[in-house]
Amino acid sequence: MRLLNILTLVCFFSVASQAQETHRFFDTQNKILFTGVAVSRTLDMHSTWQARRQGLQEAYLSNELVDNKKKFTGFSYGMAGASIALSYAFHKKGWHKAERILSYVHIGTVGYTAGHNYYLSYWQ
Repeated sequence: MRLLNILTLVCFFSVASQAQETHRFFDTQNKILFTGVAVSRTLDMHSTWQARRQGLQEAYLSNELVDNKKKFTGFSYGMAGASIALSYAFHKKGWHKAERILSYVHIGTVGYTAGHNYYLSYWQ
C-alpha cells in the first residue's frame, strides 16, 4: 500500500507542474469517473459486509464501524465525496490531469479491495 501511495504522489507532482488545457469540471469524463468512484465504494461496502457475515475481520477499520450499516455507508460515501471535493480543488488550481488521476487511483484501490474481499469470502 505504501508503494501505491508513493506512486500516486510521483504521478501527481509530475503532472501538476505541466501546463494543461482547461475544461468544465462536470464534463463527460469526470461524470464517468465520479460514477466509478461511487460504484467502487458500493462494491467495497457490499463485499466487506459479505466478508463480515462469514466471520472475517476488517483489516483497516474497526469492526464496530463496519457492522453499523448507517455509519459505514456514511463513511464510505463521505470518502467518495471527499475524493470529488479534492478533484474540484485540483481543478480550480488548474491541475486537470491530477484531478483525473485522483479518481483513477481511488477507483483502482477501492476496486482492488472489493475484489480481494469477494475473493476471501468465496474461499472461506
